[in-house]
Amino acid sequence: MPADGDESSTPPSLAQRAAALGLPADTPLAAAAYSGSAELVQLLLSHGASPKPKPLASFQELGEPSAGGAAAGKEASIGLSIPRAPLTAAAASGSVACVRALLQAGAPPDIATEGEDGTTPLHAAADSGNVECIEALLGAGVDSDVRDGSGRSALRRAALHGHRDALPLLLPPTRDELEKELDDALVSGELRAAALLAEASGTPSLLWRAIEQQGVDGDLLQGLLRETPREALRRQAVEATGAKRTVLHAAVEAGSQSAVVALAGALPEELLLKPSADGLTAIGAPGCDAADTRVYD
Repeated sequence: MPADGDESSTPPSLAQRAAALGLPADTPLAAAAYSGSAELVQLLLSHGASPKPKPLASFQELGEPSAGGAAAGKEASIGLSIPRAPLTAAAASGSVACVRALLQAGAPPDIATEGEDGTTPLHAAADSGNVECIEALLGAGVDSDVRDGSGRSALRRAALHGHRDALPLLLPPTRDELEKELDDALVSGELRAAALLAEASGTPSLLWRAIEQQGVDGDLLQGLLRETPREALRRQAVEATGAKRTVLHAAVEAGSQSAVVALAGALPEELLLKPSADGLTAIGAPGCDAADTRVYD
């Protein structure tokens, strides 16, 4: 049996199978995990392949066809995007069978591989949205709040990719922490993530939150309106204070024609002329002359 981690000693039959799948010859275990082939992962592990990633200094850049030749059409899907850590590769592929096999073989569950922006297996699983992979990694004891090199949690990355079903597994223990994630997504312009995090947290005033953070920004509000389900707008459009203003009041008062037009086209009809607590509709709000009130005709 080859020494631990000596993937160069992979039996010819296994090397041939890897080549047939278009997997690079220099990182067969990571590539097999990335392809989702649990059978090949098990075979490579049984012949001494190390579940640990190669050091960056010894890593041969991928992207060129392997020495044995790559299967047609595989270069684009394999290539440079394969994480060097086999477990991260398995999580990225969404293969829970590969994830479990590698965890059982001793793969470090929370490793952040050098040169890959701090991405851990949990981040990769969040990107893929595979709930079973996330559950397997959390069951192995990984920190659900681990951050990548850009400061993003797995929760935020799952939201960024639109994986609504993965969010409940990754929610932080307190509402304050969740709202901090939401605010960070807003500041970074990750509007899909912000909308999903608002939905997950039950935040009733995402649009108002954006206004409080960044003022009445027509482009920002239009982006949030695109990402927010229409039924959620009824909850988010009204200020969560005794004033009971709508976001349309704020847009008119700020004189932002682009925001007024966007909101008038997106808000449910009953909110367009909804009065605030002081009895003013958006048309009667101070500053309405600066907005294009023809949208209410």
